[in-house]
Amino acid sequence: MNAERRARYIERVALRAARRALRKSGKETLTREELLALRIQRVPPWKRACLVGFGLLFIVPAVVIFSNGGSVVISCALGAIGGGFAGVGLVGQRTTVESCLAELGGGLAEATLEIIYNVLSHL
Repeated sequence: MNAERRARYIERVALRAARRALRKSGKETLTREELLALRIQRVPPWKRACLVGFGLLFIVPAVVIFSNGGSVVISCALGAIGGGFAGVGLVGQRTTVESCLAELGGGLAEATLEIIYNVLSHL
């Protein structure tokens, strides 16, 4: 994912998380520190769905091998690998807005943070 698309994704997810945090807290605005401390999902949904599908590509043969009386070791190994991929896809990876912006680099990160903060101040 190029940097601009990544920045738009972070912006969209961070705004959603900030709105949720504002609703829960009853505040009118978030401080810059509170915004940077919000935890967001850093992996896009389509990538997570691909990981779940990839995990199922291992799980289904494991079940077939086991049910047909094949090797228990192979079926367990395939099931564990598939379960790992599917588990990572289902859970994802959550991190703070600050660490996501740090990955973008200076200028783009600051611009994205300003956009998020401006949108929140006008709610």
